[in-house]
Amino acid sequence: MLEISLQDYITAYVANADDVATAQESADDAVTAWKRAVEEKQARLTVEELKNTADVRQMALRETTNNAVISAVQAYASLGQSERDLDAKRVALTVANEKLRVARLRYSAGLVTEDSVMQQESSSISAQDALVKAENSFKQARQSFCEKIGVPVADKIVLTTDVSGLYTGIGDYDREATLEAARKASSNYFSAAAAEDLARRKYEALNDPMIATQTEMKSAQKTYEDAKEKLESAEKSIITSVDDALATLASLKRSLDMAIIDAELAVKNLDVAKIKFNHGEMLQYELDSQVSSASQSQYRAVQARADVFVQILKIHVLTGGDAMSLIGK
Repeated sequence: MLEISLQDYITAYVANADDVATAQESADDAVTAWKRAVEEKQARLTVEELKNTADVRQMALRETTNNAVISAVQAYASLGQSERDLDAKRVALTVANEKLRVARLRYSAGLVTEDSVMQQESSSISAQDALVKAENSFKQARQSFCEKIGVPVADKIVLTTDVSGLYTGIGDYDREATLEAARKASSNYFSAAAAEDLARRKYEALNDPMIATQTEMKSAQKTYEDAKEKLESAEKSIITSVDDALATLASLKRSLDMAIIDAELAVKNLDVAKIKFNHGEMLQYELDSQVSSASQSQYRAVQARADVFVQILKIHVLTGGDAMSLIGK
């Protein structure tokens, strides 16, 4: 059995992530190259370019690590959801089989037609198929969960952290402020801006026939124009990322609101069903069906809260935040 908290899972996930190790190595190499250029007193613009590269690699390392944290949270939440779905499918099959048993009895008593029995037989088969699929999905999720942290696949996994409980509400996101923060946090944008600035100064420095050949001047101009295009592309990418992230958050929040309402209605319907059952107006399987429906509504609300939290985490990272700062102790 594997019993693990979200924080412990994240720690193991990040430590086992190849892309994080690669990003760390790349960042270290860039810092080494920059320091060597400084020691060798290479040309000022060359040293500055290497310094920019080192800064970009450090930012990229932070982004890669944060993305690994987000992936770990998603994997953790996904396993929990997969297990809840499996439990729901087991209950659904039990209810379907009970409905079929009752339908056959009522058919034998002449209370329903054969078509009613056949319809319930079809529903039972469908519930069996859904359970098999849920079992396979849970098995795959459990295997992937363990592989990501480099441990043998456990037969039983106990998740001690409720990801949905990390959601505490949504703050106000000003689009322009979010865009500005995303620009400052993006390694791609920083790299493009630094390259554009450096290319511009090289172009200005070489735009003098006394110190540069025509070939050098044309090359510098071409480099500068390319750098400007890359910066424009980086700006468009930032805008798209922010707009998509905010739109997704709004959509998920609406889904959460609906899930909460559905869960509340399901509880009320269950209360009514219990009253009817106690007064002999409802069969056992009908009450069981209402219990199952209420449970599934609660599961959907839990998943919706987890989905919103993950999206908030993504926006936090997009704007330069440390992913772990929202996870807590």
